[in-house]
Amino acid sequence: MSVKRSIRLSLKVADSVEQIAHEKHMSSNQVIENALKLYSDYVYMQEHATIIPQEIVRILQSTVAMAEQRINNKTNQVLSALAIETGTLEQVIANSLDVDLQDLKKYRQNTIDFQKANQRIFRLDEVL
Repeated sequence: MSVKRSIRLSLKVADSVEQIAHEKHMSSNQVIENALKLYSDYVYMQEHATIIPQEIVRILQSTVAMAEQRINNKTNQVLSALAIETGTLEQVIANSLDVDLQDLKKYRQNTIDFQKANQRIFRLDEVL
C-alpha cells in the first residue's frame, strides 16, 4: 500500500534523484524510498544495533566475567598468603626485639602517613 505525501527537495537534491533514477532505470519515488530505507537502517544501527550478534556479545561478556572472577580469586589467594607471611614475620621480629606496643602503634602510624603522602609502594630505605 502506498501513501501519497508532498515533500520539498532542494533543486540540487531533486536533480540528483532524477539522475540516479535515470541511471538505475527506476522512478524518482523508488530512489527516494530506497534512500529513506537506507537512512532508517543507518539510524537504527547507530542507536540500537551492533554489528556483532547479541549471542556473541553475551558469550564474550560471560567469558570476561568468568576471567575477572578467576583473576579476583587468584589475587585474593595471593594477598591472603602474603598477609599470612607478613604477619608471621612481624610476630618473629616483635618477639625477637621485644617491641613495645606503643612503639608498634607509632611505627604503624608512621607507615600509614608515609603511604598517604606518597601514594605508592615504598621501600624500607625510603621510610628510614
